Amino acid sequence: MLRFIIYPLLGGLIGILSNLLMLIFLFYPKKKILGFQGLIEKKRESTAKELSAVLAEYFIDTQSLSKLITKEKVYALLKNILLDSGKKFPLFINSILSGILERAVSNIFFENGVIKQDLLQKVVTSEEAKDFVYQKIMDFDMDNLKGIAIKSMGKDIVLLIIWGGIFGCLVGAAEAFLPL
Repeated sequence: MLRFIIYPLLGGLIGILSNLLMLIFLFYPKKKILGFQGLIEKKRESTAKELSAVLAEYFIDTQSLSKLITKEKVYALLKNILLDSGKKFPLFINSILSGILERAVSNIFFENGVIKQDLLQKVVTSEEAKDFVYQKIMDFDMDNLKGIAIKSMGKDIVLLIIWGGIFGCLVGAAEAFLPL
């Protein structure tokens, strides 16, 4: 009769401990422990390559970037650089320069208020975007990355550990009933 209590409890404890151990091996070891190395650190380079390729293809493409680079932003920036550079121009010259600058920006760089795609592709290629993201990932502090992952998945991690205990209890209960 005691086995109907001990087996499920022992199975639950093993389930919880195995999931905790998996999380430790996933996030924490900086050195190999029992032949295991933290999976995040071990797979960092391949993950960075794959992630940078996906981000460059789907998120940092020229259409996405063109939404960030608007005619108004470029015009305001160039106007500030030209007109507010410390040189004082008479008011009518400021007005003329401002009009020329706005037309030049509109006609040369933009089409319907959006930066020309061919121009943007010359400024930032998809390969450069991919290399940029890859380098940012590789330069990112691993402890900080682990902290972000744990913080964002905290409730899910606890749930994973609890489910490990529940399934362990079920396996223990099945073990208790097997000899019958």
